[in-house]
Amino acid sequence: KIESDMGDGTYTIRWDDAADGEETNVLGRDNLKKVLIYREYKVGDDCKGQSPDDENWYPGVVSKINKDGTFQVKWDNPDGGDETNDIDAEVMRKVIVFKNYQKGDEVEAKYPDDGNMYSGKVIEKNKDGTFQVEWDDSDGGPKDSPIYYKDMRYPPIEVDTLAVGQKFKGTVMRVRDFGAFVDFGCKEQGMVHISQISDTRVENIEEYLEEGQEVQVWINMLRDDGKISLTMVESKIGKGGGGGGGSRVPVPNS
Repeated sequence: KIESDMGDGTYTIRWDDAADGEETNVLGRDNLKKVLIYREYKVGDDCKGQSPDDENWYPGVVSKINKDGTFQVKWDNPDGGDETNDIDAEVMRKVIVFKNYQKGDEVEAKYPDDGNMYSGKVIEKNKDGTFQVEWDDSDGGPKDSPIYYKDMRYPPIEVDTLAVGQKFKGTVMRVRDFGAFVDFGCKEQGMVHISQISDTRVENIEEYLEEGQEVQVWINMLRDDGKISLTMVESKIGKGGGGGGGSRVPVPNS
């Protein structure tokens, strides 16, 4: 953290973990990068947090907002440890998990007996927040089961079925200075370069996008290295943005 401004373009930095070295150093602006820490958690938000017991990261849900600014996290699988811990936002990450499945949706879900993923269809939303999934092949077991939303997903789109110009609805998963990574239902996330967010110049990406935001995207480029370039501006389809690398020949949008 910045401890003090030296007044000459340098700053005193106090390290979170000095690791037996200097606890502070004086650094110039060129050696600093601002880190944005999300602190707007609400009760019920899905997250990952660093356990104070072993310092590993585990999934959980925010169960309480403490007066001291920390958050009580209820772990998905405490595995014999504490069911909850109070965690500072600096050792938490927001996790975007889709929850709005509808009756009739085709899904893949974790079968309760063996933990493997199988195909099925949502037949009901239960009052406890789970979804009743009817299995395509119950194989002698129950025909349907209540499934927690974290244990479900839409069948992922195969990369080799994508074509330039296809339109999808997606969710912003991560925002960086250069662009945003978007989950649009494919096995691989796509990246919207900052130049592909608007038809006008974007100086500050955080004025346009935030994690968890739903966006409309088009396939912009399919790179030879398997990376997927997306655009939020239909008129920019196939016009680059987001790095080099060869791209496949665009397919006309039908």
